[in-house]
Amino acid sequence: MTYGPLDLLTVGEALVEVMRTGIGQPLHQPGPFIGPYPSGAPFIFAAQAARLGMQVGAIGSVGQDAFGQCLLDQLAKDHITASGVRTLPGRTTGVAFVAYNADGSRNFVFSLGAGGELTPDMLDPALFEGLRCLHLMGSTLSMSQQAVETGQAALELAKENGATFSFDPNVRPEMLPLDQAREIFAPFIAAADVLIPTAEELIALT
Repeated sequence: MTYGPLDLLTVGEALVEVMRTGIGQPLHQPGPFIGPYPSGAPFIFAAQAARLGMQVGAIGSVGQDAFGQCLLDQLAKDHITASGVRTLPGRTTGVAFVAYNADGSRNFVFSLGAGGELTPDMLDPALFEGLRCLHLMGSTLSMSQQAVETGQAALELAKENGATFSFDPNVRPEMLPLDQAREIFAPFIAAADVLIPTAEELIALT
């Protein structure tokens, strides 16, 4: 299949977010939530770029369920090329449960489901033809070895097509200990043309 050249392509976890309704409500106790909201860090990034007028594509996986439809509807609303987003029968869409603390920090519980299903064979070379920028995130690489291999394969395809590479460490200690994150992220940080860490991540990863 042929696509128009994309300004930006993201590869990563497609999730919905379900949030505590108030500040300081812990996740380990019963209480109210609101959601689902379309989420997953790479998909949030894609949506913001699309709303700025860029031609954007996304690669990921959702389940064949209502939460998956929530994500697909948002991709369509934002005019994001979603040909690289698989719907997996028999799998549930990934969910991130989130609680906000008084100091502004957040606590997460992740149920990755279909969102964690990333493999190199998902990468359609046509999406990389004429691509201007590939964007990856550390949260994606934190999911599994297959996700790391998918990220590596995506980076190779992007470089072969002359694309810029953007990397956001997006450290998630709930998914991967920091010492392992340093090791896994290192080659992606070294390859990045654009690096987007927080101040805390910059200190933690150096």
